[in-house]
Amino acid sequence: VEELRRRFERGEAPLSSGPAAGEAARREAELGALQQEAGELNRECEELRIRVSLAREAHLTGQRRMGEHGQALDCDLRRDELALESITKEVEALRRRAISQWSSALQPWQAKRLPGAQLERG
Repeated sequence: VEELRRRFERGEAPLSSGPAAGEAARREAELGALQQEAGELNRECEELRIRVSLAREAHLTGQRRMGEHGQALDCDLRRDELALESITKEVEALRRRAISQWSSALQPWQAKRLPGAQLERG
């Protein structure tokens, strides 16, 4: 009895033989295999969590970069629109000046073909 108590306290299997011992050994082996499988599955789950986290972070970084790029494109577009508007006004001013300077030298049929000429002569 004392030997059994010492073995139990040390976590050792009791000395026994027969069908019950064989069944216990089989179940212990099965338990060990299931514990190993559970450990492997836990490691796999943790790896998948890390992968999902990294993928999520990469996606958010990509979205942020695309947003910044969109803002930069928007600024470029506004700048180009302002430049185009300024150039258009300058061209119109030059056209009006040229028409007013040369309108007396043009034939009527030539003046009619010039855009904006009718407004100046009108």
